[in-house]
Amino acid sequence: MEGAMKNKVLSLCGFLALIVSASSFGAIEGRPDRDKIVFAYLQSPTSNDIRGVRWHALTHIGWSFITFDADANLGGVTSFNNRSAELKPGGVASNNGVKVVIVLANQNFDESILSTVMTSATLRQKLIDNVVAVVSNPTTGCDGVNLDFEFSWGTSTRDGIAAFIQGLYTALKALTPPRELSIYTIPSWSSTQYIASNLTNYTDYVIYSGYDFASGTTMQSVGEYGTTSTYSIVGNLDDYIAAGIPPEHLVLGLPFYTKSWDTDASGTYGGTGTEVGADSLLQANYDTLYRNPPYTKYYSNPTNHHTKWYKRLISGTTYRLTTFDDWETLEYKFRLVKAWKGANSRGKQLGGVAFWSLLWLIETQSVDPNNTGAGPQSLTRTLGFPYTLMEELFATPGVRTYFAESFEHISSDTNTGFNARWREPEDGPDDQNVDATASTRAPAAAPAGAPSGSNRVLAVSFRFTALPGRFFFKHQPLMGTNTPYSVDWGNALVHVSKNTKFLADIHVPSAYAGTTIRMVVRDANNQLEKGPAFNLTSAGWRQISFDLANDPVTAYTTSEGAYSSGNGVIDTAGGGARDITFAGFEISSTGFSGATGTINFDRILYQPSMPNNRQFVINEFRYATASKQFVEIAGPAGVTMPAGLELRTVSGFSGQVVDTVVVGGNTIPASGLYLVGASDLAAVRNQALPDGMLRNGAPNAIQLYDPNTGITYDSVVYQAAGGLNGLDGPGCPIVADFGPPWLGEVASGTSSLGDPYSAGRYPDGATTWVNGNDFSFMVATPGLPNGAGLTLPVSFNFESAPPQGFQTFQTFAVVTPPASVDPGNPHGKVYRCVDTSGGGVIGVIGDSSLGANGNGYQVTGEIYIPGSGEPAQAIGIGICGTQGSRFFPTASPGVSSYENGYWLIFENASGVGLNDGRPDHPGTFEFVQAVNDGNHASPTVFLGSKTLAQVGVTGGTWTTFRLAIDPNGSSGNQLIAQINNVDVYRGPIPAEGRTKGAFQIGFRENHTGAPAANEGTWIDNVTISPMNTAVSSWELY
Repeated sequence: MEGAMKNKVLSLCGFLALIVSASSFGAIEGRPDRDKIVFAYLQSPTSNDIRGVRWHALTHIGWSFITFDADANLGGVTSFNNRSAELKPGGVASNNGVKVVIVLANQNFDESILSTVMTSATLRQKLIDNVVAVVSNPTTGCDGVNLDFEFSWGTSTRDGIAAFIQGLYTALKALTPPRELSIYTIPSWSSTQYIASNLTNYTDYVIYSGYDFASGTTMQSVGEYGTTSTYSIVGNLDDYIAAGIPPEHLVLGLPFYTKSWDTDASGTYGGTGTEVGADSLLQANYDTLYRNPPYTKYYSNPTNHHTKWYKRLISGTTYRLTTFDDWETLEYKFRLVKAWKGANSRGKQLGGVAFWSLLWLIETQSVDPNNTGAGPQSLTRTLGFPYTLMEELFATPGVRTYFAESFEHISSDTNTGFNARWREPEDGPDDQNVDATASTRAPAAAPAGAPSGSNRVLAVSFRFTALPGRFFFKHQPLMGTNTPYSVDWGNALVHVSKNTKFLADIHVPSAYAGTTIRMVVRDANNQLEKGPAFNLTSAGWRQISFDLANDPVTAYTTSEGAYSSGNGVIDTAGGGARDITFAGFEISSTGFSGATGTINFDRILYQPSMPNNRQFVINEFRYATASKQFVEIAGPAGVTMPAGLELRTVSGFSGQVVDTVVVGGNTIPASGLYLVGASDLAAVRNQALPDGMLRNGAPNAIQLYDPNTGITYDSVVYQAAGGLNGLDGPGCPIVADFGPPWLGEVASGTSSLGDPYSAGRYPDGATTWVNGNDFSFMVATPGLPNGAGLTLPVSFNFESAPPQGFQTFQTFAVVTPPASVDPGNPHGKVYRCVDTSGGGVIGVIGDSSLGANGNGYQVTGEIYIPGSGEPAQAIGIGICGTQGSRFFPTASPGVSSYENGYWLIFENASGVGLNDGRPDHPGTFEFVQAVNDGNHASPTVFLGSKTLAQVGVTGGTWTTFRLAIDPNGSSGNQLIAQINNVDVYRGPIPAEGRTKGAFQIGFRENHTGAPAANEGTWIDNVTISPMNTAVSSWELY
């Protein structure tokens, strides 16, 4: 780490239980609620006050540093072994699922030491042994190692580093449990210093240094966002990807410090000055937001640096210019992790973020608003918004409940113990009849029955000497040290909009007569307002809440120096402004005094809340064929949609809103479905959609957005297998937070009746907040309920085309096969899955209602197996499908792809080249789980295979098949794929395995032009039935 970084931690991983139902996509190991690595460097770890850390937002903490000398001896080990219990197993880190790792550096960043050790096989092995001994110590060990080798070296040292990395990685993985290895790298890729394959194969992740771009006299951003053609985060990290390190293996390291220069009155961003040094991110944000008066902040020029700056007079004619990140620019940089904006792997996701360091998020001197006469005191403020961003942005897709506080500490250690901003009951002017001698707060073990994943609580003890009794258990606001003093609201626990519901899990060991607890917030006018009262008149656990959008509000009368008394209204600027902070809890009693009571505070949570508790979602849509486009909105029947609510389209190229239709003010019909349709739907639509308004490209998005409240009711991103391209870039509307996975292609095919197909939810309005989970291909039903097109059991002999089927790109049709496929025509008509103009194609029967009851289903039938002498082709049948259009295409995968569910695939000859991540397998059936969404390492997960000989089938003949999904079955019988009554696979449902979705048929040839007459996937006599059912009363088609 450079400059300010000279004074730059993972604990044994404790499992953190998931607090809400969520997709498992992309979850960090041991942290099912975290989608990305969030690595915090602990600078000067024995002296920093980090009590205000929002631990739940982190996944890793790096102890900086343990060093090595020229003899490969370690320094700093004693300090690490004697670290606070909070950073050992059972402490706050592990209780929050945060891993603690050592940061290993060459002593004083001396390059000669680095070269001496790394070019000696003996010293490398000694260093490996020494490091492993520290990490694996059963009492003081940790979760792994982060390497910080600085600054430059030649190829011989590079090769030695590569050998060291490989050796250390192997040794760490041999431990029980295996430990992590990561490396911090310099801002510019250099093949002289790194070997890309080594970093990819022998580290768990690479922390790329997105700083320091502001060294020297040029006054500019420390962490410059930039472009692909500039020396910047985007330009330089792009080079790492180009060198061969996958984007998901890269963690973006960002500076949480600012940089200042002395200049004159004409000094401006990009000019020259005398470098002064670094300061905290907290100070710059306080100076430009809460100082009295605040300094004016400006945007960087050029804009693409995406940073802020301000200037103030120091003395005489000397001004000081500081560059820094605020909420806006830091979010832009964080969102690079969710949608990379470089030229390489554009739109893909990175592995996470890291930051240098926790030190720059605090100021240790502050003023107590209730005791301004004392002036600055040793009271630590912690900047909250970076934690809020990390907590929300890097949650696993589908997680909508976030932590504001977790109370998982075990000590009152002055550097690492519980957050001292939570004050004792007697601390404050609002307290009434509180006995100071009985007023305490301290960490304690969570009482029995605590919420899953909770280990500790903050036990708050109190005694009222008379009635009525009252106290304010508050998160203490603090003032900056500049005069005139002003409150630094950046220190608040969390900033939210009015569209928020707070929740807290609390426990009381006894009943307290006449005693209630309420949550209290500070609004945009600095007034305190309180929510509903919850009784503490019975012992045990309970969850209390305050829905800012919907609950009744009561004014809180206060004498606190930082606040004003409330007026019973939560004031806000609107438009989604985060101008409300969580202040604490009011405890009051009219019946409990003379005895000591205890309230155990567990976690404080928050989640989005919709006004009037009304949710509106995009229920079904179709964008192919301009005149047939539509968007169906699901909402409460008879309810008028919020005034100003917009349906808008967003370009995947620019990331900007292109077209808008205002749907607000209109009423949802009795069906609960409101149809906005193009010209061909004029007879059934509720509102017109201009033909062609929905964009057709890779990718694009549609969104339901209320500009008055700032609420995004729903967003859907489609054709996204190639990444997000320009979506969610700086200054753009955020549309991709409901994923990944998102959606692939909705093509131009139809059912046998000519009805187009669409993407829709089943059941109507159901949402997990993950596009890829919620939408399924289906025969379009604009304005009508989705899905449930089949009643099981049902059979199809294909003498006529079933209306419940459709095919991508063409009409679902039945045909009489040629004699070469069906000699003597014993099958009559059959279904042939093929695109007669050439290319991959998928046929679908049913929809996401199959298996939706949780009991699974099975499909049996007959299939033609092409001979080895026929044109090379891949045929497939599958279950639990919800997406896909071109059957594992090699061309335009970003437009289509997204095959999912399970596929049984046969290739008759070499050279098929199916883009399923599997080698050609002529004469062999392979059963795979499809995960072709562009965010997995491979399009499929191999489950099993059998050759023609093993299943007793000859090419050029018909045979039987069976596919079955049974979530309730024994682990060895949950998923079955058979050919000719022989198991190709029989076993458990794999990780991320789907349990519902349509029966799907796929085909792809390996040549250009139209397919031959005998090419295609030919099936007949198909039966779809519940698991373990009889054949009586089966309906035939």
